[in-house]
Amino acid sequence: MRKLGLTLLVVGFLWLLVLQVQAALHAGVRAVVLTQYKQLDAEAKPSYSRQEVDGLIRNTARDAFDAHPLFALPGAVSFIGGLLALKRQRGKSAG
Repeated sequence: MRKLGLTLLVVGFLWLLVLQVQAALHAGVRAVVLTQYKQLDAEAKPSYSRQEVDGLIRNTARDAFDAHPLFALPGAVSFIGGLLALKRQRGKSAG
């Protein structure tokens, strides 16, 4: 059980490391902003409709959320692995 815990701990940590490196190398939010800027009309308008503004805000928010990886799953794997390794270690020293 301790080997499983340590394996999960290492796998989760490496998974987080890979996600962080990918996030650092990826353009991230800058690419989202540039993409949304290209969707605007070439000519500036004195006013925009509510639907246009709502659509651009929604698209920008969705794309910004998609640009960042989800860290909860590899973090949970590391946490569970640490608990399993610790639990096995405590049980071994008690008996």
